[in-house]
Amino acid sequence: EWAVGFFFGNMELSLELWNIIAGISGFDDQTSTTPVANIPPTPIDLALEDTMATYINFLSFTEQGVKTIKELPARIAAGRQAIEANGGKLIQNYLTMGAQNAVLILEAPDDETVASIALATAGLGNIRTTSMRAFTEAEIPGVLSRLP
Repeated sequence: EWAVGFFFGNMELSLELWNIIAGISGFDDQTSTTPVANIPPTPIDLALEDTMATYINFLSFTEQGVKTIKELPARIAAGRQAIEANGGKLIQNYLTMGAQNAVLILEAPDDETVASIALATAGLGNIRTTSMRAFTEAEIPGVLSRLP
């Protein structure tokens, strides 16, 4: 458990992801013959099923954002307040290494809400954003059902 939590950074999420991976691959039950396509929704999918749309936002710090990086905890709190004030919910905020400096997972009522929050936040000059609508495993059948 320690190694899984260390690798993913969040013990509760890490164990949930590990259980999902183990279930898909059959590590937890070598006699399992359940096809991958028939995997039941995960607890995360069930929790999100009756909620708003999910979005993933990539954030890149501007030069100003880097110079004032020690203010990051206050900016995260302000961002959470802005999301909640617009009817959304910040699910998780990750500081990342690589091409993006941070990744946010949030729920919001609609695309316009996410766009307005992203524009207002970017307008403060500390970050540049890229927002994506994310579809959960439970939502995929609905998306596919609309194909011609």
